[in-house]
Amino acid sequence: MKRALFTICAKNYLGLSMALKNAVAKYASDVDFYIFVADEFEENQESALSDHVLSSKSVLAIPDEKWESMSFKYSLVEFCTALKPFAFRYLMEKEYEKIIYCDPDIFFFSNFDFIYDDLDTFQAVLTPHEIHPQRIPSSVCRDYEALRSGVYNLGFAAFRNTKATQEVMDWWGKRLEDYAVSEVTDGLFTDQKWMDFLPALLPDGALKVSKHPGMNCAPWNYHEREITETKDGFAVKSKFEDTAAVPLVFFHCAGYDYRKLLSDNPQSAYLITEITPGIRSLLDACSERLKASDFDLYLPLSYSYAVYDNGDPISYFQRRMYRRLNNEGYTYARLFSAQGELYRLLKTNLLIYKEPHLAEKAQPSQINGFESKIRFIDFGVLVIKKMFGSYRYVLFCKLLNKYFRYENQVRLLDKSFKNIRIK
Repeated sequence: MKRALFTICAKNYLGLSMALKNAVAKYASDVDFYIFVADEFEENQESALSDHVLSSKSVLAIPDEKWESMSFKYSLVEFCTALKPFAFRYLMEKEYEKIIYCDPDIFFFSNFDFIYDDLDTFQAVLTPHEIHPQRIPSSVCRDYEALRSGVYNLGFAAFRNTKATQEVMDWWGKRLEDYAVSEVTDGLFTDQKWMDFLPALLPDGALKVSKHPGMNCAPWNYHEREITETKDGFAVKSKFEDTAAVPLVFFHCAGYDYRKLLSDNPQSAYLITEITPGIRSLLDACSERLKASDFDLYLPLSYSYAVYDNGDPISYFQRRMYRRLNNEGYTYARLFSAQGELYRLLKTNLLIYKEPHLAEKAQPSQINGFESKIRFIDFGVLVIKKMFGSYRYVLFCKLLNKYFRYENQVRLLDKSFKNIRIK
């Protein structure tokens, strides 16, 4: 029975994916491993491609025009996740009967053949973010945040090749062509939130929701799982149940600064989390694996879809406006070209800027005089409330809530867009 495991990444995470490849070879038997690269290689980089490192643009069933549109309107993370069902479908057509997907930042620490064995009985296996009702203060862990991102963490997913799962992949892929954004206000979170539908889409009893504490152990469930180092690796047990510890199957090293993970102090890579001795040892082990996979060799490689062909960066703001226009039926040729119509439109309206990430990723604490600016705005809105009255002020707030979404800023580009419906 043909078995596969695959991951998806940009060029700069090839080293991370290679660490995953090495672990798969160590902790499972007879599994073909694939890396789908959501990026493009320059001529001097194409040697990185091989039988198991594939160009997603070349092998996946996505037309060139759709590929260009998706790679432009989605951020790097959104784009990689949007390719997931297409990669599953590719391997299904290669007649693999059991297929596992893992994010490149997953590290296996014990045998996981049992997951493939589960697919003898079930057609799919998913892991939830948490496996216990929350029993600690919400200031420590907010389980309601999973309602925004989805019940299941799609850094891992396993499917058997059946008619039902093929239909799910076709449905999922179609949705992700246009709706793989991380947009909480729309109830969307990349590819992940869509899988909340899976229990309803598969036949009764076809989905296994695994509550194995050693699967998908990650920062979002540290509060409910205790990790300890053993002579054979690592073990995990519930903090809420009096049960024996089980081997750690895989650790999802999400949210970490991988440059710091390679440093002499790997635990500094995630300063927000309380670092227990077990987590400290786990991060040390991940650090050693990254060093062995030449992670830092690939890390400097630039993402092909991060800039226009003249080197100007593509901002998240621009991607969102284009997505809105694309959904409204507007089409633009040569999206990544400085000679293209969309670039010229953005340039004319002073919406091309050199350091977009400084504005888009800035936190309130990084904005000079943030509190005084807020007081100035507060004064202005109090004046507006007095002028309009409470009823109209509430309507005004609703209008601004919609108007100032990135996607609605297409109204800044051209007066012909002024009648575009505010969603």
